[in-house]
Amino acid sequence: MGLDVPLDTFLLAQAVDALRLLCWLNSKDGEKNRNRPETISDKLKHTEPVGINGQFESPEEFEAFRARFFTSPKEGE
Repeated sequence: MGLDVPLDTFLLAQAVDALRLLCWLNSKDGEKNRNRPETISDKLKHTEPVGINGQFESPEEFEAFRARFFTSPKEGE
């Protein structure tokens, strides 16, 4: 999973989502669990398909996917 926007924009979207959810919970729709508001932050994320049933097509594809999680951050970031 990754973000299509900067982190600060994503965090602001999550704050708005939380406020919308709180308002919805105090409404009649929230009491009856219907018409739940869509989240903005979910629309800002992107996911890459892993393959059928979570399988990779090749060992190289797996290693490229795995490398994203085990790389050390560069100096100054």
